[in-house]
Amino acid sequence: MEFYENNAYKSGEAIPPGPRVSHGCELASKPKGEPQEEPKQKTAKTKEKPSSLCKTPPTTIRSKNNGAQFHRGIFLGEGGFARCFQIQDENLNVYAAKTIAKASLTSAKTRAKLLGEIKVHQSMDHPNIVKFVECFEDDVNVYILLEVCSNKTLMDMHRRRKRFTEQEARYFLIQILGAVKYMHGRRVIHRDLKLGNIFLDHDMNIKIGDFGLAALLLSDTDRKKTICGTPNYIAPEVLFGKEDGHSFEVDLWSVGIILYAMLIGKPPFQSKEVNLIYKKIKAIEYEFPDDIKISPEAKDLIQSLLNKDPNARPSLDQIADHPFFHGEMPSHLPSTCLEGVPHWKNLTPSLSRRNYLKLTAAAGIGPGSGNANSVLASDMNTRPRNTAKILPECLSPKVSTTNIRQLSEPPKQAVTRKLTAIVSKIKESPTKPPLRPLDKNVVASGLSHRLPTDVSPKESIYLLRETIENITRGLTGKSIIESTNTSKTIRGFVSQWVDYSNKYGMGYQLADGCSGVYFNDTTSVVLSASVKNFDYVTDSNKPWAEQATYTLDEAPQFLTKKLYLVKHFREYMMEHLYIPEPAVGHEDARLNSDGKLTYITDYLRTKQAIMFRLSTGEIQFNFNDHHKIVIGDAGRLAKYIDAGRNSTELPLTQMVHRAKKLSKLEKMSGGTSHDNDHLLQRLEFIRITLVGWYTRVSTAGAQSEI
Repeated sequence: MEFYENNAYKSGEAIPPGPRVSHGCELASKPKGEPQEEPKQKTAKTKEKPSSLCKTPPTTIRSKNNGAQFHRGIFLGEGGFARCFQIQDENLNVYAAKTIAKASLTSAKTRAKLLGEIKVHQSMDHPNIVKFVECFEDDVNVYILLEVCSNKTLMDMHRRRKRFTEQEARYFLIQILGAVKYMHGRRVIHRDLKLGNIFLDHDMNIKIGDFGLAALLLSDTDRKKTICGTPNYIAPEVLFGKEDGHSFEVDLWSVGIILYAMLIGKPPFQSKEVNLIYKKIKAIEYEFPDDIKISPEAKDLIQSLLNKDPNARPSLDQIADHPFFHGEMPSHLPSTCLEGVPHWKNLTPSLSRRNYLKLTAAAGIGPGSGNANSVLASDMNTRPRNTAKILPECLSPKVSTTNIRQLSEPPKQAVTRKLTAIVSKIKESPTKPPLRPLDKNVVASGLSHRLPTDVSPKESIYLLRETIENITRGLTGKSIIESTNTSKTIRGFVSQWVDYSNKYGMGYQLADGCSGVYFNDTTSVVLSASVKNFDYVTDSNKPWAEQATYTLDEAPQFLTKKLYLVKHFREYMMEHLYIPEPAVGHEDARLNSDGKLTYITDYLRTKQAIMFRLSTGEIQFNFNDHHKIVIGDAGRLAKYIDAGRNSTELPLTQMVHRAKKLSKLEKMSGGTSHDNDHLLQRLEFIRITLVGWYTRVSTAGAQSEI
């Protein structure tokens, strides 16, 4: 076995390692005299590096693909296979150009390898993976354009800092896990995850690069048998399990090595001789130094990842849910941590949990993020590219590359649709209302202002993620971090509703006597219980919903039709449905106790129930058998109303504990426990439904509002 690119090796190749840079080009420079990231393997003979065939490109590089011109900038570094230059396009966009000499692509094997790397990388589209921009050629070279990662690599940062804090390790590891989950979901194994292949962008976010050793599996059960990787990071099944092969788990092993190195200062099996490294890996021979203090949770996670049995290693979502991540979690990392230890103030458990949920939501990892291996069937965020327009002629295969094509062009999926069944939009008058505050002198006609809802659209996806997390913890008997919310009661409740979304929208009446319609154009009208005033709320999918309050007598002309429909729906519900409970408070009750308007922001219909999302943050499920459950305070509170309208409101953990206890007692006494068992089943149904809803919304992008 001999080295292959930057101390990564592959059987049958003998290419000595070279220095690397860190501008998104999967290269990383190392100052002279500093120790290499991994020990060097002594070889009997030395071959000329293919990168030595790559001469400095001209100042102006012209693409043979489309004639585009690029200005070549500074030299960034080189590896065993390529050199990297900074280049700028005609629109002044700056990229890192991984430059490969055509003279080095003489063998079919070398061309196939580069082709595979390009096609795998260009199919990746994740915030924590180095962005592939394009690939083109001129008469001499092939250029792969990648995003610039201005803060270099974790290896560069690690060399300066020696060790990271656990807060930094948690932050980095969540983003690494999200990127790896995305790759595995597309049946791609990276096989060379290490500090030197993990880059940092301007905002200190993780960007995984270098897909030179990546493998595409034909199925989830497919196995690879090529021995490849980087000595300090290579999994035992790669080295010693050639008969059975290896799969996704090799990347989990590398994650364990990375975590150890971040916290301890060096890889766990580090040694001067490569053969000794392999011997230690085979025996799982490593230790935690007594003079370096790390938490028991960190040790436990590392030990679970560095398990010799690949099948015993935790899944990516299980890793993200490990107690190690229950510690302090910052919302971001300052660039000053490149040089020194950062310090955070007031990282309370509640704030850390919120930061954790935001980070995991952005990375697509953890509870509620979906199964990694189902991404091929459900990845709505994929934007397949026409590879024929990307690949240079010198790499265009003369034979079919079905497997790679299937990766870069997954089955087309329907674009995520609004949860409401929009069939036709309300026909407005030609003039639309201005989405700006009305003149303050026209108070009698209407007051317009930004709506002070509990949950802004930008934060709603994080609140949904937190709700799923807390419901999951409650159902599994785990404790839930206490909320900073001062209100400990369910505030909003839909007492009756009528679905006319095939034509207009969803009509509803709240327990406080107010009536409203959530229209198909995502606007809302909420009529007070006294039928004297009403509120008009514009598109809640924008960063701020705009609210205007009017008296009934002086409603603007453009709202005539909508106001008529609200009153029509109200009369229908009052006549044909249950009479609501008497409104509490003043006769014009439209606002809750916090002075915030309560209204439906979205809904979802399933075969078993209808779900309402309220502006106060509550999520209400009305089941077909007239039982209802309302989830509040991000999954910490639950209100259960049975078919007889008997109501119970408790912290979710208490409700689950009581239902389980009563169910057990009734079964022990020989009776049945349908009610308690059904309550638990309903809560599990709610959890699964919210997970599905979250997955659809989050895969369409965090900008898609709930």
